[in-house]
Amino acid sequence: MVCSVEVHSSMTAGSSLRHIALSLVCLRFYWVIIFNLKLILLKGESMLKELLIIPVTTDRIMDNDFSLLELSTPLNLDSVDPEIRPVCLPSASNPSQYENVPSVVSGWGTTSSGGSQPNALRDTTVKTMSNSQCNQNYGSGTILNSMICAANPGRDSCQGDSGGPLVRNVGGYFNLIGVVSWGYGCADSRYPGVYSRVTNAINWITTTSRSGTTCPSP
Repeated sequence: MVCSVEVHSSMTAGSSLRHIALSLVCLRFYWVIIFNLKLILLKGESMLKELLIIPVTTDRIMDNDFSLLELSTPLNLDSVDPEIRPVCLPSASNPSQYENVPSVVSGWGTTSSGGSQPNALRDTTVKTMSNSQCNQNYGSGTILNSMICAANPGRDSCQGDSGGPLVRNVGGYFNLIGVVSWGYGCADSRYPGVYSRVTNAINWITTTSRSGTTCPSP
């Protein structure tokens, strides 16, 4: 069982990678494997330097479900595969702009609840929603400011996708707006998928990364 992982560059060059963002719950239960590229980290091409966990201010286990892995040296993505590029971080100035919009979630998780995992990366389109709408499904107060929900009939993230990216295409650049966190079942029409809201943690992510910009502006 593996976690999906999304990456964001904290170097100026768009083809280098220094930090890897994923959910904290992902680290609690699984070994971390990056993509399907001969286990990049385990090959020793760029060793892990530090595990960074966002401070938790409540006793809610899924609140602020974020962590960062910092590599000792930047990983040259061009040397791995020229088609791979880091995802961009979203703007935190207007978080509601990422609600009620189509977004793409991807990973190597099971294709149904309790089902088998695919041999290739899968993705699907879901639509985000307001927290008030999502709380109508899960119960008042369950969905916190640090979360964002998304759903689409018959479409969802599932087991093994934890830590994977929920991205929104903004002007040709994919912005990381969510990280697969939790939910009840998979593609259950009663319960949307719940993601960690990146805009809620953006200050921590940019401050902790400490290494400059994430990607060029569109």
